[in-house]
Amino acid sequence: MGKIRKSSFLFNTYIVSTYHRPITPTIVLLNYYAPWGNLSVGDISPSLTPLSLDGQGMRGVSFERARGKLSLTALIGRIVAPEEPGPNSGGRYARYTGGFKAGWQFRPNLRVAADAVLSRDDEHSINITTTALTIKPQQNAVYGVNAEWKFLEGFTLNSDFQMSSYIEDMNAASPGVGGSAWKQELKYRASLFTARGALSRIDPKFYSFASPSVISDRQVIDAELGVFPADWTTFTVALNKYSDNLDADPAKTTTEQTQTTLANMLRLNKTVLNTSVMTNAAKGKPEGVQDNQTTTLNFSVTQPVALHTLSAGLQTSSFKDNTGLSHDLDSSLISLNGSFKLTRKLAMSAGMVNSSTKDKVDSTTGKNTSITANVSYSMPRRGMAVQCWTTMSSSKNDSLLTPADTSSLSVNVETVWLKSQNSRFTFGVGGLSKKDKLNPASDSSEVNIMTRYNYSF
Repeated sequence: MGKIRKSSFLFNTYIVSTYHRPITPTIVLLNYYAPWGNLSVGDISPSLTPLSLDGQGMRGVSFERARGKLSLTALIGRIVAPEEPGPNSGGRYARYTGGFKAGWQFRPNLRVAADAVLSRDDEHSINITTTALTIKPQQNAVYGVNAEWKFLEGFTLNSDFQMSSYIEDMNAASPGVGGSAWKQELKYRASLFTARGALSRIDPKFYSFASPSVISDRQVIDAELGVFPADWTTFTVALNKYSDNLDADPAKTTTEQTQTTLANMLRLNKTVLNTSVMTNAAKGKPEGVQDNQTTTLNFSVTQPVALHTLSAGLQTSSFKDNTGLSHDLDSSLISLNGSFKLTRKLAMSAGMVNSSTKDKVDSTTGKNTSITANVSYSMPRRGMAVQCWTTMSSSKNDSLLTPADTSSLSVNVETVWLKSQNSRFTFGVGGLSKKDKLNPASDSSEVNIMTRYNYSF
């Protein structure tokens, strides 16, 4: 982190070292903030619109500039790394994406923008030595307009309309297919409650490689209501419903899935209680293909005690398949956690999570237990801190088809030395041991050494 004249920058990198590859950068990011715009280089996570490019990380470059009524965004990078064909993989082309977005503030409460995104496979990124592989290079383009309109008092309408073209095989002579998608979202914010509702429709032939959450052939209704009658309690109601097979193709199964959530937060003095109920029902047409429902109950309590904090949680879930194609399941989870400030320099925390799943058809049970502990000791005068944490876990299942009886233990120690206000050095060592009682040949143990240096100027 530093500053050059009127511009500032932030640089982050994470490097993994192994015996065969001493230096392997896993994350590299440089953000440069200048009067003429913001420049990001490395592993970036840009966003243009929900339907064209959103939620897709890439290794590349992005540039943003806003001056007056005009705003511009441009980016290019690789969203999928190449993978050579092998015994366990059919291979994967490198995929690159480039895009831009230009917006204009027509009025203080109205902004309109146009965008375009092109994603394309690099067919020369891997070596294919046989015709048996079916992998084909693909291309996808998405383009459209979106707008944000704020009206009355507290209302905001976001509209997004996109069109796409998709080529399944870039080397084939057949033309690509085209589709469209739109999303309308209305928000309202008041002093005692907030509300949001969205409706989107994705055509069966609409594709957007740069938006992983966009699924073709789907209509989605998403709504949420939050009520805040007092500062010590809140209520939340949410609904998410989708249906597919929008063209009513008789050869396909039509699926309708509905998820509802009701949650409450209650604060009694310093005690905080959280309760929620969620149901998820999926039905197919005809119903004999799919008809199931999952009901989940959650309850948690957090209680501060002087400088310490205690918390506990309970979750139960029930899955029922009315078609009988899948086994009905009952599961439960119990968690206990505590953080303790023992002295001004010494602190510790501990937690336990225990979960079990019972198959109501064959009466088999799977159990998982995890116990964690952490101790930290700081030495402010020397600018040092030492932290030690350990995790012990076990997993058991008495199923005849997939039996399991495994355990693992990890111990890590880390020391941080604050050399100055600008630099910090971290050194750590850890060990991991895994055991499998049903398959002792898979037992393993390893030792890890970690170093990290931070410098800001």
